[in-house]
Amino acid sequence: NYVKYNCEETTAYGYRNILYKHMIPYLGGFELQKLQPAHIQQYYKHLMDEKGLSPNTVHKHHACIRKALDYGLKQQFVYRNVADAVSLPRKEKYQGRFYKHEELKLLLEKAKDQKIEIPIYLAGFLGLRREEIIGLKWKYVDLENRLLYVSEVRTSAGSKEIVKAPKTEKSRRTLYLTDELVSVLRKHKQRQEEYEKLLGDEYEKTGYVYAHDNGKPYRVNSVTEQFKAFLEKPNLPPIRLHDLRHTFASILSHE
Repeated sequence: NYVKYNCEETTAYGYRNILYKHMIPYLGGFELQKLQPAHIQQYYKHLMDEKGLSPNTVHKHHACIRKALDYGLKQQFVYRNVADAVSLPRKEKYQGRFYKHEELKLLLEKAKDQKIEIPIYLAGFLGLRREEIIGLKWKYVDLENRLLYVSEVRTSAGSKEIVKAPKTEKSRRTLYLTDELVSVLRKHKQRQEEYEKLLGDEYEKTGYVYAHDNGKPYRVNSVTEQFKAFLEKPNLPPIRLHDLRHTFASILSHE
């Protein structure tokens, strides 16, 4: 009742995954009023020792349990939130890496005229996230005035794909396009228009910037998979597509 009307679909999917895959099989046999901090503490130990989950994932499970018990407290199903008395493992801080200016230049040379060139430019030069790249449509790209509007993203909840506005107001932004970016985007758009003429009725007019040759949008995860596979060929240092955002920020800070 609460999640359905108060949470985004992606959040609800995450909760369902935690509940049905892990929480109910382990804690489902306990009566709610008899649930103790020790039971939850043992559950977290089980997640790490037997399921091999990370401390960061345990924190996500804790957020789910705590939120559920907090709702139960408001509904007077329980008289206290026992999750508040549980000790959590220390979070692991991910150390993202980034390319130096020369490495980014080499990456762009290797990607020249390849489809992956577009996501690399959008992430490396504009700091776009995966869901922003995969959700970008031509109607949000103003090549004449050199502006790109981040107004829509594509994400997924399991097998279901979701198109929505960016999560926060800060994420909704207008970005300036350099000469190089305008040139790359114009070339890419021209290539798409050629495929549209060639395929005729078989072409899907979805309006996405990064799409299959027939216009059909890629799966949300596909761009990260393609980027990882691409890096193996030119034998470049391994880096996540998301880390190109750090590259973008790093280069900006040194200019």
